[in-house]
Amino acid sequence: MSRDSVRRAIRTFLQTALALFIPGLLGWLNDLTAWARDQGQAPFPDGKGLAYLGVVAIVAGVVGLVNLLWNLVEDAAGKGFLRNPPG
Repeated sequence: MSRDSVRRAIRTFLQTALALFIPGLLGWLNDLTAWARDQGQAPFPDGKGLAYLGVVAIVAGVVGLVNLLWNLVEDAAGKGFLRNPPG
């Protein structure tokens, strides 16, 4: 395993933790995941399954957005955390 692989894993962990921590503090992510938890699992696939997939997509989107913003700030500053920005 290369040093760069470990650095990327650490960055991903930190970005994901940040992406879930901030919306969690604001309450809306907690409300969304609580809604998904409280609805339960249907024994057969139905429309609720699509709603659960939607919750997963929203959470993944938040992580992706934080990653994008993090990289934009690093690129603009010319300095990266555990990476060398291009340019």
